[in-house]
Amino acid sequence: QLASSSSDSVAGMAKALVVRIAEVRRSSPGFAQDVHCPVEECEATLSTSWVATKLVEAALPECSGLDDTAALKSAVHAVKKAGMEIVAAERLDELIEKASVSIVGRLVETETAKVLDLCGLGKVVSAWKQWKYSHEN
Repeated sequence: QLASSSSDSVAGMAKALVVRIAEVRRSSPGFAQDVHCPVEECEATLSTSWVATKLVEAALPECSGLDDTAALKSAVHAVKKAGMEIVAAERLDELIEKASVSIVGRLVETETAKVLDLCGLGKVVSAWKQWKYSHEN
């Protein structure tokens, strides 16, 4: 909802939040990799890994271009420097990579269709796809 009133994408805003949290965490005079808390739920909620994971996971479905996935990769890189758990960072990197592959696939499909239309082969490909679909079902 905030992204609709801003010129930034959801991924851009998530990056800004994660980077800011990482900067504050690193510049904190009491910076430590882990803050011990007797209640396990509190410790998880206070961790930079938890915050970064939640923000990146929330922004991933809204990624519409490679600039969005690049912003999220940058956010994960920043929070790694602030002590994010390696396993959590690798998991987020994998999710971002899958989103990037999906976006590239959609871009290739769209651009291929445009080029085929420009060359006059768009209708031939459409007819072939319809024929193939009708014979598979």
